[in-house]
Amino acid sequence: MSRTLDLQLPLIDTFTPTDPTQFASLPVDPTGLVARTLPATADRATSTTGAAYQPRGALHLEDNPVQASPVLADAGVDYVSINLDSLYRARDAAAAQQLTKTYGDLAAARPAAQAAAPVPGLPDSRCVRVAEFGGLISRYWCLTTVDRYMVKTVARQLDQAQQQLASQYRILAG
Repeated sequence: MSRTLDLQLPLIDTFTPTDPTQFASLPVDPTGLVARTLPATADRATSTTGAAYQPRGALHLEDNPVQASPVLADAGVDYVSINLDSLYRARDAAAAQQLTKTYGDLAAARPAAQAAAPVPGLPDSRCVRVAEFGGLISRYWCLTTVDRYMVKTVARQLDQAQQQLASQYRILAG
């Protein structure tokens, strides 16, 4: 507990609060990433979707933040946009490719994980079926890289995860 406080206190000291009178003038999407991320449908929107997070904030939304932290740092990720899917902006294209490989390997290493068909027409995509809660619930993770971005989609049905990934690829690749 004291180590947590030792790490948090210096961060709190560097925080500069926004003047409440300036709230209305704050940019909605200062990174431009949210506008380039597949929007969440009304039934999938949450209080955390529709936003871009710096790595420390994004870790709160990862399945395994302890595992993800060094991976994001190694790839030089500066922002993660969370919407219907997740869009990770890496340092460069090579870092995004390595990030995609590492995330795919981490998903494939989970207990009872199985390789699934990649997205048709996207040969560099990778999909993995991940069983959770003792195998009661399956989710499909699909990943790909577009330039300096890694795209991660997660859905209960493989075709849904594939369609989301293909749509996000189209948004980024134009």
